[in-house]
Amino acid sequence: MFLATINALKSLGGVSRYEGVFSYALNDYPLTVDSLRNNYKKVKRKVLFTYFVSILMLPIIIPFALVKMVISIIKIPFEMSRGLKAVKKHYPDEFNDK
Repeated sequence: MFLATINALKSLGGVSRYEGVFSYALNDYPLTVDSLRNNYKKVKRKVLFTYFVSILMLPIIIPFALVKMVISIIKIPFEMSRGLKAVKKHYPDEFNDK
């Protein structure tokens, strides 16, 4: 994206202060409209493939997520009692069990 911005700025007659830093990349990897379209198509295919695989993985992911949620809900009272014990240990004068 940065190289495309520098190329666009150069084509409009502007000068980027970072052009010297990226001059090797601009010379080695010239960006054209066709190369950007090809890159867009490649990325679009990869994203669609990722969506497809994600949808296929849902029957596996959903049960694991539900099991994790149930385990977390079951652990809440134990975590709360552990936290309360830590607070009582840190502030013994504040909690006088009568």
